[in-house]
Parts: sequence; structure tokens; C-alpha cells
Amino acid sequence: MFFQFTQEIKDISFVEAVKELGDRVNVAVDIEATQSNSNVQIASDDLQMIEMHELIQEFYYYALTKTVEGEQALTYLQERGFTDALIKERGIGFAPDSSHFCHDFLQKKGYDIELAYEAGLLSRNEENFSYYDRFRNRIMFPLKKCARKNCWIFRSNIYRSRTKILK
Repeated sequence: MFFQFTQEIKDISFVEAVKELGDRVNVAVDIEATQSNSNVQIASDDLQMIEMHELIQEFYYYALTKTVEGEQALTYLQERGFTDALIKERGIGFAPDSSHFCHDFLQKKGYDIELAYEAGLLSRNEENFSYYDRFRNRIMFPLKKCARKNCWIFRSNIYRSRTKILK
């Protein structure tokens, strides 16, 4: 998805988009070797992890702004002075109260679940090695700028709906 976005914005080929994104995250991509062998895996694990984080950030934003589950969290933010423009600009989202929201979404998109675990998006039950969402019922603040060029970190905030607080 992120490769396609780069292709369309810059009007470049898929391989050129992979090379450009690889340069952004300090991953060497040999275009000539890639073009000569169509079976070469183009995206490294690091690029896939970044792509997963970006995709999940968009999904969490959608969950906050467009779903019934996200309504209370959105109201919570608005009552604290967050405007719709600020929420969109910062990519703030909401991780629904589900143990497999992120897991199922990434799996449907064809991502390796073990890689999603390594990327910090999922947790693992060490007894039966099943995977589940790391973040549930949390407002998500993506922190995109850090020491590395394209480092993704989610800072989450547990919020409680008013009904839970008043009980």
C-alpha cells in the first residue's frame, strides 16, 4: 500500500518506489538485481514492519473517526480540546477493545503475524504461542520522528468512558 502510494505520488515504478523507501530507512535495494530476477523478495522485513505500522495507524484513525466503537474516545478527545484537524494531522487513532482487531486486519492483508509481533503490534501467549493485539481500548498517538529516519512508535493512553468512571 505504501509502495503504491509512493508510486502514484512520484509517478515512478514499483521497483523505484521500493528503492526510494529503502533509502529512507537505510536499507540497500539493488534495482538491477531486483529487475533481473522477478522472484527476489523486494521488501525487507524492516520495510514491511514500517508498512504495517503505517497501515495500522490509518486503521486506528479510521476506528476513531468512523466507527461506533470509536465515538466515546473521539468525544473524550474533543472534550479535552483536540480538534478534528489536529486529530487528522497527528494521525491519532483508537484501538478497539478486541483481542484480534489488529491481528485479523494484518492477517487479511497478507502480513506475517510473527513479523507483526516483532514490530511490536502484537503480543504472544508464551504457553500456546497464540498472538493477540498489544493495544486494546486505547487512544493511540503515533510518534513518527525519532533517532532513526522512519521509526514508528505508538504511545497509547488508556481512557475510560464516563459511564465506567461514574459507576
